[in-house]
Amino acid sequence: MTVSSTPENQINLNLRLIHAFYQSDQKSVRILNKEIQESAATKEEKLRAILIETNVTHTIDQIPGKVRKEIKRILFENDDWVDDKLTLRLFCNSMLIFSHNELNFYINEIIDKYSAHFDQEDFHHQKLIASICVNFLYVNCINNNLDFDSRIFSLLDQLPEMPEFFFYKVLRNYYKAVAGKDTTKCQSIKSFLAQNGLPHFSDTLPK
Repeated sequence: MTVSSTPENQINLNLRLIHAFYQSDQKSVRILNKEIQESAATKEEKLRAILIETNVTHTIDQIPGKVRKEIKRILFENDDWVDDKLTLRLFCNSMLIFSHNELNFYINEIIDKYSAHFDQEDFHHQKLIASICVNFLYVNCINNNLDFDSRIFSLLDQLPEMPEFFFYKVLRNYYKAVAGKDTTKCQSIKSFLAQNGLPHFSDTLPK
């Protein structure tokens, strides 16, 4: 059955996919990805849904070569990708497909672009860049690259003191503790997240 192409329905599908992702609900993620692929979603939304499914199901290595090439083509061909929210979102969700050198190249472009005035960016841009930063730290952790670039933490430190950024600030502290091999603090943060409504997400954090 083809999903309705109304904007409201597309927004609902994307939100349900995000909710299923944070609950590590593999079955729901598979179903929702299939619906999104059959919908009138944008190319970036469809690629993002594929990436979310492979992330949750731990099948990132099974992403077809043509999908990987398409993601990289979108980034390489867009000279202004660091300003484009759709492209930034795609990069945020596709980090696991890049090599260490490629990932560092892209993250350096983001740092160069935003570090001097990140606190002056609009709310949605700040959330998107913060998501990229914590995802970058996550990918480095699972690849055992714990020599984090201090500029990532400096960028996250510029986030405004607002409840909407609390999650990113907590993750900033978690990865700082990982870098410092402070296992007690890591476990404390994981327990805090689990006790405050994010038990599945807490379990996915690298130790």
